Amino acid sequence: YAVDPKGHTALSLNFARLQRLRPGYGYANLEDETVGQQTPVADGLWRLDLESGKSDLVHSLAELAALQPQPSMDGAEHYLNHLSFSPSGSRIIFFHLWRGGGARYSRTLTANADGTGVALLSANRASHVCWLGDDEVFAYTTDEHGMGRYRRFRIGDLGFAPVVGEDHTEDGHPMPSPDGKTVVIDTYPDSLSERRLSLLDLATGVNLPLGAFFSPPWLTGERRCDLHPRWNCAGTRIAIDSAHEGRRGLYVLNLHP
Repeated sequence: YAVDPKGHTALSLNFARLQRLRPGYGYANLEDETVGQQTPVADGLWRLDLESGKSDLVHSLAELAALQPQPSMDGAEHYLNHLSFSPSGSRIIFFHLWRGGGARYSRTLTANADGTGVALLSANRASHVCWLGDDEVFAYTTDEHGMGRYRRFRIGDLGFAPVVGEDHTEDGHPMPSPDGKTVVIDTYPDSLSERRLSLLDLATGVNLPLGAFFSPPWLTGERRCDLHPRWNCAGTRIAIDSAHEGRRGLYVLNLHP
C-alpha cells in the first residue's frame, strides 16, 4: 500500500477485505478469507521487507479494535485504509474503520515505523490526509458537530489547529509541495460536474485556482476518476488523473514553464 522513502519497507493490508467493506479501494478478483470475522486476530496492518520478502503482522484488527474502543464498534466489522509513511519514514499513519448498523465510522491512528507507540491522532471521521513533516499532518476531518474542513494535527498533541482561511471546507486529495509552502488540493464534482484544482498557501490561506476539469456523470461510484494531484520532486509540475476528454487520462500541469 505504501513504500518508505528509502524503498526498503512497505506497509500493506488485506485488499480483499478492503474491497468487500469499501468497494472500489481493494482488489475485486481476490477472495476475502476473513468473511464472518469482525475483528480478525491474524489480519490487520502488515509490514513487508522488500529485500527479503518477509512479511509481519504489526497490529491485528483485534488489537486495534481494543484500543480505546467506542460503543459503535460493538458487533461491527473492522478494516484499514490509507496507510502512509512520514517524509523521513520514521512514522506511519493509517485509518481504522468499522461498519455496523448501516453506518461507517473511522478514526486516524499513528505509530512509529516499526509499529510501536500506536496512538490516536483524531477520533473524528477523516477522509484524506497527508504529511507536512514527520510531526505534522494535514487532514480533512469532521468535528463533533459533523462539520468538515481541513485541519492541521501535530503528533503527540491533543486537538488540532485550523488551516488559515475560511473557505477550506470542501473535501479533496491534498499533497504538499516539496518546499512545504503550499498544498495542492482538488475537489469532488460541483453543480457543473467539474472538479476544481487549486494551490493553498499554508501561510496566508489563499487559494490559487489552477483549473476546473469536467467529470463525466457516467463515471461514478467505483468507476469515478478523482484528480488525485501529485507533485514532481522539483515542485514545478503537478500530475492529475482526469476524464474531461471523455476517457481516463494522465495529465501534467507545468507551473513554471
